[in-house]
Amino acid sequence: MAKHTSKRVISLIIFFLFTQSCQKQPSNIDVSSGYESIVKHLEDAIQYEIDSKNLNAISMVLVDDQKIVWAKGFGYEDPEKLILADAYTVYRVGSVSKLFTDMAIMQRVEKGEINLDAPIQTY
Repeated sequence: MAKHTSKRVISLIIFFLFTQSCQKQPSNIDVSSGYESIVKHLEDAIQYEIDSKNLNAISMVLVDDQKIVWAKGFGYEDPEKLILADAYTVYRVGSVSKLFTDMAIMQRVEKGEINLDAPIQTY
């Protein structure tokens, strides 16, 4: 009898833990105290970018000392189905590698290892 009871208890615990992990996470992370003015500025700037560049969506996170102090999605993840973007919206990366290449080259320029005015054959 005790063996069946412990199996039931373990099964209930596993079920409870599973259902807790399946609960929807909050769609955005509210602003932490002390960051309100920064967040207001970011929200205005992001909304301007969405409106002026006709973007569908942007998700933004503000991190301070390894801690997320604010995260929010703007616009529509799926404009046709009117699904709003949130802090957890996944986006296609697109062509971001060029940005990292540019940054790496400019770091070498700053160190004097690359001269932007030199002919490309030099390298």
